[in-house]
Amino acid sequence: GSEGNGSAVSAHGSGNILLQTLGSGTNLIANADITSATGHITLSAARAVTFNAGADVITGGVGTIDIAATTDAITQQDTARVVSESGDIRLQAQQNIRLSSVETTANVAVRSMAGSILDNGDTDTDVIASGALLEATVGVGVLGDDANPLETRIGTLAARANAGGINLRDDDDLVVDQVMVTTQQIS
Repeated sequence: GSEGNGSAVSAHGSGNILLQTLGSGTNLIANADITSATGHITLSAARAVTFNAGADVITGGVGTIDIAATTDAITQQDTARVVSESGDIRLQAQQNIRLSSVETTANVAVRSMAGSILDNGDTDTDVIASGALLEATVGVGVLGDDANPLETRIGTLAARANAGGINLRDDDDLVVDQVMVTTQQIS
């Protein structure tokens, strides 16, 4: 027989998870779930981080999630989710960040240092959080002829972009103010 619950990496209780690729040009690719009951999760790649369809990163309680792609992109395929019950979440990439679903009752920070923050799925809302800090060197969502907003359900928004502008569609009331995000990076 075979065993499997869809979770490839799991830490029980308050166990933390650190997955990192250090070699030049190396990627972190998730094809299955990465879960901790209430611990912190740090995922880091020298190049890119990819979450294929159905590959979720989940922690409970106040566990935080920190995801970084040092020289390239972070991509969530449609139906991939990043979820913390009530801890902050941070995604940072050198290039584009393509979102499918990031969710917490706390705050989220998404930073693209030289690219855009883009919608990459229609199954789930792209960002659900109490507060969201969205920063991109190019744009947040897409404006113009091929308009494609980020779908959000957030209470407070802080956003910055350059020539690409900002296009988001929120399901509720939206307050524009400062947002602070603190994650526990595991080393």
